[in-house]
Amino acid sequence: MKSLITGGSGAGKGAAPAAQVSNIPVLDGEGKGNSFILAQAIVQAVDAGAQVINMSLGSDGDSAVVRAAVAYAISRNVALVAATGNEAVNRVSYPAAYEGVLAVASVDGDKQQLYFSNRGSSVGVAAPGFAVVADRPGGKTFNVSGTSASTALVSGVVAALLSKEPGMTGTRATALLRQYADDTGVAGRDDETGYGVVDLQRVLERNQRGIVDLAIAGVKFDPAGKLTVAVQNRGTETVNLPVLEIRVGGSSRKFHPGSLAPGQSVAEFVRFDAVRARQDGGIAGFASIQAPRGLDQRSGNDLWSGYFKISK
Repeated sequence: MKSLITGGSGAGKGAAPAAQVSNIPVLDGEGKGNSFILAQAIVQAVDAGAQVINMSLGSDGDSAVVRAAVAYAISRNVALVAATGNEAVNRVSYPAAYEGVLAVASVDGDKQQLYFSNRGSSVGVAAPGFAVVADRPGGKTFNVSGTSASTALVSGVVAALLSKEPGMTGTRATALLRQYADDTGVAGRDDETGYGVVDLQRVLERNQRGIVDLAIAGVKFDPAGKLTVAVQNRGTETVNLPVLEIRVGGSSRKFHPGSLAPGQSVAEFVRFDAVRARQDGGIAGFASIQAPRGLDQRSGNDLWSGYFKISK
């Protein structure tokens, strides 16, 4: 996973190419380990001065010794980043489930949750987790999928933030990644992707005034006859009088949220004729969010369109 943190010959320049990575083995050749070894590794890393601990692993069981090691790391303001797990269940694996650990889920290229990514109230953020290019020995590359890959990418982002803003603690860095994540799916935090997909640029620009950036954050399709669209203000300025338009089938509506504060997400929906859509085998949808007077400086995320197939 090192190449996903620092970047490599195949992965290109990573989020934290200058990061110093120490590898402390906790699993054997068959991917098995135990709680004592993991707890010992966490404490060892903290005592060695680690600022970020990547844990691309997980198990179903709680452990008092690991819980204590996690608490020790957090007391030293170390960033703990762990995988939610790949079992497609409504349960986040340990140690990701512990309070204070940044639990990472997986999304695809469209920022939609991948089917295998575990869900739950402990999910903090999400990152790409399908066919991520990583290095293998001998200068070759391979594609890796799973929340372990997503976790390594997020650890790289944390390391990059600590590098760019010296003096910041690891726990503060993980808090900022949650706060400035790109919302996806339904409006606001959810059990699939947490606060959203990590966005280092938004964190670094958080104190830069004058950025106007509205975005289509997520689309939820209900074949019973409803299309819901979430939008988010990803800029640094409150946007007054934005206009959200949703079209689905022959139905179209414009919504006027009033104002959107930085980071705020809202959702609206339009109903459609579900019987007709099923007869046609599917239905097309469209959505746009516009700032007044064309003020949006990053218009690439203002539009969405798609087609939903429905079994007859």
